[in-house]
Amino acid sequence: MARPQGGAALQKAAGPDKREIIISSALDLFRHYGYRRTSMEDIARAARERFISTSRARTNCSRRSANPLPRK
Repeated sequence: MARPQGGAALQKAAGPDKREIIISSALDLFRHYGYRRTSMEDIARAARERFISTSRARTNCSRRSANPLPRK
């Protein structure tokens, strides 16, 4: 089986992909509100919020590793 090359390999290593975020957001909303009361707009909003928070956490983590705190 071929391994992903370039950016695809880095994206997989960085964290969950957009599809996984969308699916998990939709399942959470379905569990909470039910299938009939969940709209595509609700899913998009929840996925966008989760993706943004994941991206921020990843950025903060990489900033910390690039600039470690000085030891006392």
